[in-house]
Amino acid sequence: MLFNQLHRHVPSSFCTDGFVAKLNAAGTALLYSTFLGGNDEDEVRAVAVDSSGDAYVTGFTRSDDFPITPGSFQQSKPSGFGGFVSKLNSSGSALMYSTFFVGPDSYDGIALDGAGNAYITGIVSASAGLPTTPSAYQQTANGASDAYVTKFNASGSSLVYSTFIGGSDDERTFGIAVNSSGEAYITGGTTSADFPTTVSAFQRVKRSPRFFYDSCFITKFNSTGSALSYSSYLGGSDGGQIGTSCSGIALGRFGNVYVSGSTISSDFPTTPDAFMKTNTAGDLDAFAAQIMPLCPLKAGNLTVTICKPGNGTSVTTPVIIMAGARDTLPVKLVEIFVDGIKVYQAKLAAIMVRWPMSAGTHQVTVRARDYVNQPFSASVNVSVGP
Repeated sequence: MLFNQLHRHVPSSFCTDGFVAKLNAAGTALLYSTFLGGNDEDEVRAVAVDSSGDAYVTGFTRSDDFPITPGSFQQSKPSGFGGFVSKLNSSGSALMYSTFFVGPDSYDGIALDGAGNAYITGIVSASAGLPTTPSAYQQTANGASDAYVTKFNASGSSLVYSTFIGGSDDERTFGIAVNSSGEAYITGGTTSADFPTTVSAFQRVKRSPRFFYDSCFITKFNSTGSALSYSSYLGGSDGGQIGTSCSGIALGRFGNVYVSGSTISSDFPTTPDAFMKTNTAGDLDAFAAQIMPLCPLKAGNLTVTICKPGNGTSVTTPVIIMAGARDTLPVKLVEIFVDGIKVYQAKLAAIMVRWPMSAGTHQVTVRARDYVNQPFSASVNVSVGP
């Protein structure tokens, strides 16, 4: 028997229930389909599934009688809207836990780790009263609205950690993923020129003017939510209401991160061998990007670290060139030279490109420029085989 087979009220344009449905592998039949809600407005915004087939959902509700289980983190909801996190069993016939989570303004992403802990993310206003934990990376809001990441324990009875993330303007997250070590990755949009970035970020500067959510960010937390392992902007210089927006994130092998979204920017960063290198629509185009882990950068300022190729190594074409720059000032440009001839440049602080080279010995130079146009570089010599 399904958990909630029937509406408990007559639906109207303002009274809706959420639902969770499971289709078979062929997409030809429902294995289960259930309502999830109370006597007012309810909406499920995101879903994740564990290895046992249990479904975890998050969203918002205005229903005072939304189904909540005993012992869950938050038993009551104040007047107005509140959030929820619920776990259904693999047959959709019962709630394993269900809790209110009041504070955030949206509940746009949910992800799981191997231990069954649920991570949720979205937007929260400074006045909303997000419950944060003592060791959280950011315990108070910086701007009018920030993004947030909250980790529930496996039983839904307490918070493992809960933190804001943002600069002095506005942020919102749209996607979240978690790796096998319990590190959470989020992506979304920011208006802030001071959104927190890390030293190894490929883009430490917000290039577009101040518009609402006009640049992307990609941020990785450590496993305790107390520090940033990695954080970077992603975007071009064209702004507006639809400048650049990141809406999806997924994890691949070897620590690679994949993000997708849309951009209006004609100078959105692309790679030389990309399927589509330019914005051909003259307006809004979709994009997909892969972000790879960078090797540790050299200590000190005005330094360029060439991760690949190694000096004196033998390589084959196309040659993978991976490098990052470090300075006290933001790095605005990285250029690649082969035998003294500039072959590529990007308005980034770190790059990874594949460049074709003829057989023989070549010198590869990576030069960076910071925001006062100070150049600094590093070079390696490589032997390219046939």
